[in-house]
Amino acid sequence: MSKEYIIELDTTKRNEKRVILKKQNNVVDETVGDIDVVSSVDSILDRNGLSLDKDILEVIPNTGPGSFTGIKTGIIIAEVLNWYLGNEKKYIPDYGGEPNIQLPNL
Repeated sequence: MSKEYIIELDTTKRNEKRVILKKQNNVVDETVGDIDVVSSVDSILDRNGLSLDKDILEVIPNTGPGSFTGIKTGIIIAEVLNWYLGNEKKYIPDYGGEPNIQLPNL
């Protein structure tokens, strides 16, 4: 059995995350909502009788623009899963602008 599936992660929106399972660029399964992304990856694999190490070629995050924390979360999850798969992928976030950081009143 060859690795034919890709998982896409979209964590750019605060309350609407997506885990998408694709085969040959066609959506096979998808989970959307205010979800735990890692648990959703596990669930989507279970529902489709797949294994991360045997069936998944790559995990691709949406790099933005969007929520700073959401983008970083999706990239970290994808990079860890890709590391496990033997893919040393690095993704560059696109925040869509400068960070909005409020400095403390001193």
